[in-house]
Amino acid sequence: MSVNGIDVGSRLRSFRKRYGLTLNQLSGKTGIAVSNLSSMERGKSSPTLQTLMRIAAAFHMKPGAFLDSVLENGIVVCRQSEAQELTASRPGHVVRVLTGNLPDCPTECRVVILGADSDFYPLPPDKCTRFVYCLSGRLSVQWKGETERLLAGDGLHMLPDSDATLKNSGSSEASVLVIRDLHSAAPFDRNWERY
Repeated sequence: MSVNGIDVGSRLRSFRKRYGLTLNQLSGKTGIAVSNLSSMERGKSSPTLQTLMRIAAAFHMKPGAFLDSVLENGIVVCRQSEAQELTASRPGHVVRVLTGNLPDCPTECRVVILGADSDFYPLPPDKCTRFVYCLSGRLSVQWKGETERLLAGDGLHMLPDSDATLKNSGSSEASVLVIRDLHSAAPFDRNWERY
């Protein structure tokens, strides 16, 4: 059954599978009977707001995520004008979250712009795998006493809990795309710090 044309049941199933839970496990976390959860997933019944809040709490997310257009439409355009600009931790850096308007999106994409005379940009340990892609300029990536040079078009894959620093090693501005795979975070441990 849908709520104003939104198929809550298929979204419930999608979130449950994303977190790797069975109906029995979700029932244990929410206190909602397996038969009721199954009925909701199959569209035979609609959850009340209270029930939706209990299910969302089990996923550590807001109930509104069940109504989010990301799952409904399959694609969402992330406009430059809608990018969320973060306060940079160091002078000479610009940080924009391209997917900031997509709640509970499985990936986070940031563009980091490092000025020619900017200090290093830290990528602290994270529970997610990350991919760093040099869009323009020259970068030095330092981790565990090692240094790797990246030119435009080069990328670097980082496993969870890896830390590194980026530094502009050229004479002009450098830009980097940082993609975080939120699926790779431990289930129910999605309270990572914003870097």
